[in-house]
Amino acid sequence: MPTQFSEIPFIQLLIKRNSKFLSNLEVVFNIVSNHLATRIPAVFPAYTLHDIEHSIRILKHIENLIENIDVLNEFEITLIIYSAFLHDIGMGPDKEIINNLKSGELTFSNIKYEALLNKFNGDEEEALRYLIRNYHSDISSILIKKYYSEYLTFPEMSNVDFIDELTSICIGHTRDFSWIRSELSSEDLKGDYSFNLQYILSLLRIGDILDIDGKRTPTILFKLIQPTGFSEQEWQKHYSITNVQKVRLDRQTDEKAVYLHGECSSVEIHRKLLSYIEYINKEIDHALSLSRDFQEKHRFYIRSRVENKITPKGYTLSSLKLEIDFQAITNLLMGEKIYGERKLGLREIIQNSIDACNVRKEIEAENKNLEDEQYQGKIKLVIDSQSNMVSIIDNGIGMTDYMIRNYFLSVGKSYYKSDDFLLQDLNYAPIGNFGIGFLACFMLSNNARIFTRNITSKKAYKIDIKKNSEYVSYTEVDENKFIGTRIEIDYDSFMECFESIDNLKTFIKRYFIFDLIDFEIINKAQKKIEKINTTLSEFRDEGILIDLSPYLNNIDGLARIKSIPNLINNISSLTNFLKIHREDAYIIANNKVIKATDDYPLSRLIANGKIVYLELGLYDFYDNDDLEKLYEVIDDIEEATERKEPTDFGFVFLDRNYHQYFNTKSTFWFYRPFQDYNIHPFMDFGFDPTNFITDSFPNYKCRFISVDEMKIYSSNDSDYTIPYDETPFELNFSWGESKIHFFLRNVLVEKFKSSRIIRPDLFNFSEIRINAFNENLIPNISRTEFDYSTSKDLSWAIGYAIHQGLIDTQILSAKQNELLKKFCNAFYAPNQFIKYL
Repeated sequence: MPTQFSEIPFIQLLIKRNSKFLSNLEVVFNIVSNHLATRIPAVFPAYTLHDIEHSIRILKHIENLIENIDVLNEFEITLIIYSAFLHDIGMGPDKEIINNLKSGELTFSNIKYEALLNKFNGDEEEALRYLIRNYHSDISSILIKKYYSEYLTFPEMSNVDFIDELTSICIGHTRDFSWIRSELSSEDLKGDYSFNLQYILSLLRIGDILDIDGKRTPTILFKLIQPTGFSEQEWQKHYSITNVQKVRLDRQTDEKAVYLHGECSSVEIHRKLLSYIEYINKEIDHALSLSRDFQEKHRFYIRSRVENKITPKGYTLSSLKLEIDFQAITNLLMGEKIYGERKLGLREIIQNSIDACNVRKEIEAENKNLEDEQYQGKIKLVIDSQSNMVSIIDNGIGMTDYMIRNYFLSVGKSYYKSDDFLLQDLNYAPIGNFGIGFLACFMLSNNARIFTRNITSKKAYKIDIKKNSEYVSYTEVDENKFIGTRIEIDYDSFMECFESIDNLKTFIKRYFIFDLIDFEIINKAQKKIEKINTTLSEFRDEGILIDLSPYLNNIDGLARIKSIPNLINNISSLTNFLKIHREDAYIIANNKVIKATDDYPLSRLIANGKIVYLELGLYDFYDNDDLEKLYEVIDDIEEATERKEPTDFGFVFLDRNYHQYFNTKSTFWFYRPFQDYNIHPFMDFGFDPTNFITDSFPNYKCRFISVDEMKIYSSNDSDYTIPYDETPFELNFSWGESKIHFFLRNVLVEKFKSSRIIRPDLFNFSEIRINAFNENLIPNISRTEFDYSTSKDLSWAIGYAIHQGLIDTQILSAKQNELLKKFCNAFYAPNQFIKYL
């Protein structure tokens, strides 16, 4: 049976005092009872009860927490009652608020509703529940001002209200501990009443979390609703607690304590209960810490640890839990075992600054007015030998108190991977993913000091951290002009890594692209400022430039070709491609060995998409310089002769009719004169290596004959062919003398690996430069490479872009372009990094 208004102990206390607050309290009680009973179940049908009985039980727990209720004035008691009644009404918002949430007119923490819908795969109900659940205290504030303002005035002083005080308490019941200290007063005065908002909010928070027992989860409702997943565990967690009165006096110690009695038959539910108990312990600790500075009447006197009387049923649950060795873990995460060398600590710091600047740039652009100046990201590296300090300063987004406490000081917890950031639905995808980047500071210095202020905050913060210590100094500071982050580390240890300013500049230029962010190195001792302007288009060689960006998804790229490529259409172009002299090339056809000339149709060499050829490793029999050197070491002329390395090479192409004799690549080694068993595979189709070498290369002996093949793409309607190569993926990406420089969001990924789908010799690349912003690109923890699948998709996307770029530059003939188009269609399957036009 629902509790009557007059039965509530706090109300009875006000009745005794003949309080003039009672009339409005009763009106609010009736309105909010209906609100909690109807609106919250409509939004959260499977959640534990948040009805008026929940509010009344909170008041009962609060009553037991208060040391001496008689010393509280009637306004403080009224605030306590109102806060218990109204703190959860935001769980049941009205239709106007729901519509405003959907339209984006009402937002919290810059969360975009469309991003929420994507998170929940278009499920609108779940998206709304997420918003309402996480920001219900803010919604409560809105509803209080909308529906209850007229009742929140002082008796006989209708022009003086306490709306802001009450909404601050309601908002604060979901904020962290630091918010209470910074936003609420512990001594205030209004009308004829003094009050302590920090105290009242602490009472509400503890009273709220102590409402955990079977009364909140009636068995009949549990059976009717049949909640699943998260809701089911929440119901079961409450149902495991059997005692209603949670706060009582320990007669032996004459001390108040929180007791939880009950039994649990589920290990999973029991684990959740233990986590919940830790949560209660923290809240009590916070209240005790706050109240040390309170007046005597507002202090808490309660044991800091919950008395856990919950017994497991049918299992044993140890009180032991995993512990983390802070020093060992942080040394691992900040050490060279992950990053490779100490100087890469600077790469991590600057990368964080680049992320911060790019995030701020997008936020500023979204909120920019026409008259506002355009934001320009800036990073400064200040070298101050006299003060023994190096500073890395950026004007990026900066950090709030919430970001510092929940992410920066939580090792392994990345702000950029959290809902707090992701649901802002920004286009820029930061490279920081693991939440350990800042620890790299300690690769450069044993001490670090951070000054930071967020673009939305009026407050700045200073953090002092020492290597191998988990304790930090954290202070609010006056910093009105600066927005961003400044990191200060020791000059001497920093310069041990780089040795000289020139080496430092070389490092910066190698690892970063600063085309959209201003970067300066400031040398205070020399009074010198040097701007670093590195761009994607900085190539060492001249040649033909191919823009790869139009063919890649959110990836910029440029490739430089030294000369116009020529596809293969005769023997000369084939031998040029293999970098051999045509006069050293032969063809086996019709059981004869003939000189390779352009008269011989190239198509006669192609079968099953490949050309097969023999490569002969030759050495000059009469050139004894190498032989004498080997003989001096080995002292055995016969063995020395066997080990003599080839100095020249001959090539013999097989007519397509002879491909059948060699189904796989193989090598035949010859250390002594040819033996029958060695030359037998060649004799089967009429090729005698002994006679051929004697006739064609009279001064040479053969060390080996290697059977090799070249994959060829051809078309019946084209005279041209394309050699291609699917080199094993594990090889580093290197195309002959050319190199690829792969940057991820302006930072070099120095060990990027790639397979390849075209022969490097054909197009003669000098350099390929990539700067990728695609959100699906996440490097390994050392930020030096990607996983196998990602690298493979990337390399194929680059290959596709190169071919399409070649086609669109129109440097090839129409026939060559047509063949390249067919090649692309045949070899490049769609993947996440290719943009098909």
